[in-house]
Amino acid sequence: MKLPHWTAIRRTLVTVTLGLATSAWAQEAITSTTTKVVAPLLRETGPKSNSTPADPKGSFFSYGNVSLHPRLAARWAYATGLPTATGADVSSTTSTYSVGLRVDAGEHWALDYTPVWTLYSAREMNDSVDHAVTLSGAGTIGEWAVQVAGNYGASSSILFETGRQTKQTNFGTQVQASRSFFNKLGFQTVESMSNRTGDGVPGARTWSTMNSLIAGFSKKFQAGVGLGAGYDALAGRPDTSSYSYMGRANWILTNKLKLTLDAGVESRHSRASAAGPDLHNPLANVALTYQPFDVTTLTLSNSETVTNSFFVNQVTEGSNWSLSWQQRLLGRLFLSTTYTHTDSKFESIGAPTLVTPPPASPLVSLPGRKDTVNGINLALTTQLFKRLDISAGYQRNANHSSQTGFTATSTQYSLGLGCRY
Repeated sequence: MKLPHWTAIRRTLVTVTLGLATSAWAQEAITSTTTKVVAPLLRETGPKSNSTPADPKGSFFSYGNVSLHPRLAARWAYATGLPTATGADVSSTTSTYSVGLRVDAGEHWALDYTPVWTLYSAREMNDSVDHAVTLSGAGTIGEWAVQVAGNYGASSSILFETGRQTKQTNFGTQVQASRSFFNKLGFQTVESMSNRTGDGVPGARTWSTMNSLIAGFSKKFQAGVGLGAGYDALAGRPDTSSYSYMGRANWILTNKLKLTLDAGVESRHSRASAAGPDLHNPLANVALTYQPFDVTTLTLSNSETVTNSFFVNQVTEGSNWSLSWQQRLLGRLFLSTTYTHTDSKFESIGAPTLVTPPPASPLVSLPGRKDTVNGINLALTTQLFKRLDISAGYQRNANHSSQTGFTATSTQYSLGLGCRY
């Protein structure tokens, strides 16, 4: 099995960097719970889809091996049904501005920083200045292909899980190494650490590892198995440990149809002295992509996740289905449509009677709470002069919760401008 060249790896990292940085200003007004990322399969980089705009080439400034790629973005939106800490839903116009800069150092390193200013017209919402920083690198050490990444983010988003605007700070690191044996067998290891803190929410720090053995049966089919483990240090509650078994496959069924699968099971154990039974939950990241034409892409995906909740002594079990359609229209317009359905269940872990919420925390979620979110996202984008993006969007997200105070429906209309070099 052929390992991807470090140049392809670096391009992938830069794409991820841009996605993380721009998501801060282009995010939905309301989002569901965070998805736990399963380490990707070792696979060759495929051709880019023509149904989405490509990044412009060139650099605003370059000197030797260093090049600068700045970008500006502005977004104006009107949203209804935004939940607040008082329990009332409000409507608000939102103005979001960002100034981003990516610095490429040679062909191995990239640093990206984006500050984001968000202004609300509603007095119940707090204006914010968010930050997103990502450092990524890639290269080879002997027979090993190595990727490293670090990120920092400070945000004040409106979340269905908390039912209000929630400040949080996240930072983490990840190291991935892979190599091939006998041209048919590959090994991949991913080591990561993440840390989350916030106002009124318990802090959580997670260390995890995923190790996979992958066989390339043909150019169109790869499959393997993975073994993972993790440890969660949780503020104000007992720590937890976990292990997981994963089956993995990447299958190009036809020239137009591709299946990517990561599926398995996780067992999570509380370190409390009077811990209850372990939690056993499915994990999955499955995507079926159909591209009948160069300008059309359809993707059906499913994910099964377990994440640390924003509430004391709980984890969030999530199941998400989504169907997306990307279409190029008239050569210059790009239409993106996504429908999502998410089920979230908040489960107690350990001994709930031994841990109580911090006195200053206004967030309370009852054990066994269940949320169901249905959402639709429409976006129409075009490019002018190769570097200017203009977009219009419509979003509707409806959350039905079994616990009073968390049910909400929000509708949002937006217009955005962006310039990048």
